[in-house]
Formats: sequence, structure tokens, C-alpha cells
Amino acid sequence: MRKLSQTAFFAAVAALTLPAAPALAMQDEAPAAPPAMSAEQQSAMMAWPEDTKAFFASLSPDQQQVFMALSDEDKVTLSRMDPAQRDDVMRQLQARLQGAAGAGR
Repeated sequence: MRKLSQTAFFAAVAALTLPAAPALAMQDEAPAAPPAMSAEQQSAMMAWPEDTKAFFASLSPDQQQVFMALSDEDKVTLSRMDPAQRDDVMRQLQARLQGAAGAGR
């Protein structure tokens, strides 16, 4: 797998997640619970590598929503990052989504 620079990764993730921000903003008003997964998402999840599934299971419900907005390739890339870098990326993704959701209100 080709390594992406962190900047390129953030740019790709932002392009993928920002259109989903209004939908995520509406979900933020509900109590924290694991995101409901469509049959398509459940099927895609079954194809994820085991380490990606384990990483997803370790996330909070809010983080799972952010994670589900990523492409499968980005999910795998994120799950295989160094834990400190992965935590930093998750914080930045959450901040971007919260900022975009706040701007859309």
C-alpha cells in the first residue's frame, strides 16, 4: 500500500466527510449510541481487515460516526496508523465535522 502524507490524507478525508456533516450534525442531537448501520455498511464492515474491525469497535459512538464517513481505504489507513497519530487524526476529523456542522446551522 502506498503511504500518503498526512496532509494528503487530511485533504482526502475532508473532501469525503464534509458533505456528510449536516447529516452528522442532526445525529449529534440524539443520545450517544452506536450509529445505526445500514445493511450495505454492515456488509462492507465484514470485508474490513480484522485490525480495522477491532479499531472500529474501540471507538466511542461519536468517533464511529466520523469513521463511517470515511472511504473503506481511508478506514484501513487510519486503523493502521501509529496510535498517537491515529488519535490526532481522529481529533482533527471530529473538529472539522463539528466546525462544518456549526457553520451549517
